[in-house]
Amino acid sequence: MDIDIQNVLIFVHVLLFGYWLGSDLGVFYCDSQLTRDDLSLDERLRVRQIRRKVDMAPRTCVALILPIGFSLAVQYGSPITGWWLALIWVLSLGWLVSLWAVRLTVDSAIGRTIDKYDRLVWYSVAIAMVGLGIYTLITGDVITESWLATKIFLYGLMVVSGRRSRSGRENPTTRGAYSHLRRFLPPSPKSKYLVGYSYQGRR
Repeated sequence: MDIDIQNVLIFVHVLLFGYWLGSDLGVFYCDSQLTRDDLSLDERLRVRQIRRKVDMAPRTCVALILPIGFSLAVQYGSPITGWWLALIWVLSLGWLVSLWAVRLTVDSAIGRTIDKYDRLVWYSVAIAMVGLGIYTLITGDVITESWLATKIFLYGLMVVSGRRSRSGRENPTTRGAYSHLRRFLPPSPKSKYLVGYSYQGRR
């Protein structure tokens, strides 16, 4: 049986988008449970642990969907082929490694350092994709299909939204949930882990 690589990429592309959206909804639901007064500290801690695990699904999808998308764009006339396409794959896989490195070294000094660089990667990807999308929509260069240029532009916006929603200080929903918890949790390693960031900035 012959396997069409293009069809495989299309299947994986759609699958990644579905997992990205579905797991993001799961993360949002977990955040909403952190403010429930009827849940004990241990129960909220379990919710927080579940959130961190579920959150790796959209993080993984956001990194993998980029090179697969550019690979699929070749059949629609994208000039990004050969070594340039290979470079996108290498950089995207490197981004994926850094995403998992942040997860596996969470609450450590090296984890915080990696997260600073990871944040730069998120915003760099977002700026590049939004810029490429706007440029191609205006000029018609690079990506001639307007619907594909629109997808690239929207991907960049989703990356920005994804990064901001994963920062407790920047996301109003998450920040509100953690502020709610801090009202009754004494500063301790366990409660610090639950809210996801240091108590040093507490007023």
